Amino acid sequence: MHQDIQVREGNAYIQVGRHPLLLPPALARLLNEQMEKATSRSLVGRVTPRAASWIFPGALAGRPIDGPKLSGRLLRHGIDVRASRNTALMALASDLPAPILSEMLGIHINTAVEWVGHVKRDWAAYLAARGGG
Repeated sequence: MHQDIQVREGNAYIQVGRHPLLLPPALARLLNEQMEKATSRSLVGRVTPRAASWIFPGALAGRPIDGPKLSGRLLRHGIDVRASRNTALMALASDLPAPILSEMLGIHINTAVEWVGHVKRDWAAYLAARGGG
């Protein structure tokens, strides 16, 4: 959302959870351009104020663009995000058990189990420490 981008002392940051991450200047410029032109229309064609707060607004008023549509648009511009997405998912799967990964990312538990299986992490010790195994 627009409020997740902050500019302080000439640097742009994006808020990810509780942590502000410094954006490279080129990316900060692109995000600024996107925020200036980002609008969303309701089904009857009117711009909706709440939807305008999303940096990447979706077709439905008040909702952001969904992941597959955004990645498809990026791919048309020569930006393939699949490798980065998969790397991020594998990093998370190596640090989190499948149930937490599923809940945190909003993915199906079977998908989370597959990602954890890719990194071959054994969570038996974690479950035993929590009294669940």
